[in-house]
Amino acid sequence: MPFSSRLTKHHDGSVLAEFLLDDTEEIKHWILSFGQQAMVVEPEGLRQEILAELETLTAAYRQLPTVLQK
Repeated sequence: MPFSSRLTKHHDGSVLAEFLLDDTEEIKHWILSFGQQAMVVEPEGLRQEILAELETLTAAYRQLPTVLQK
């Protein structure tokens, strides 16, 4: 998989990370590992994939698993 990246540090301490990728699956998991400390700016498709993953995770946490219900 071809891969290139560029990191740009900002005065506020944030870092803009830019990647050229053939596939977003692997980087999606990497981005999610940062929790609220990371945000996808673009591409919009990847933003939507991250959003869908977070919505699914939120829904799962809102429901108490059957095995734990009393």
